[in-house]
Amino acid sequence: MQYYCPSCFVKIPREERQRPCPSCGTDAGQWQHQHTFVERMIHALQHPNPETRMMSIITLGNRRQVEAILPLTECAMGVSSDVIQSLQIVKSLIDMPECTEKTTALHMLTDHRASAVRRRVQEYLDEQASC
Repeated sequence: MQYYCPSCFVKIPREERQRPCPSCGTDAGQWQHQHTFVERMIHALQHPNPETRMMSIITLGNRRQVEAILPLTECAMGVSSDVIQSLQIVKSLIDMPECTEKTTALHMLTDHRASAVRRRVQEYLDEQASC
C-alpha cells in the first residue's frame, strides 16, 4: 500500500508514515484533526492517485456539499483527459441542490475538452430549460 502526505501528497515510505512529512513537515495526525471531513475531501480532489480523487468526487456528490461545487469544477477542468472522472463530477454537480454556483459550474463545463462531458452537461441544461 502506498502512503502519501495528506498535505502535499508526496509519497511516504510505509515505515516513515508516523513521522512528519519529509517534504513539507506536516504531521499527518494533526493535519487530519485540523481539517473537517469536507475540507479533506475537497483537498483530495488534488491527489495524484485517480482512485482517491474519484472517491472524493463521489463522496462530495453524495453529501451534496455546495461548497465543493467550484473545487469539483476546477478538478474536472484540470483532469479533462480523464473523461470518466469528469463525467462523475458532472453527475455530482447535477445531484447538488439548485443554486447559482451549480448553474455557473455546469455552464463552465460546456467548454470541457471531452465531447462526452460537454454533451452530458448540455443534455442536463436542456432538460432544465424545458421544465
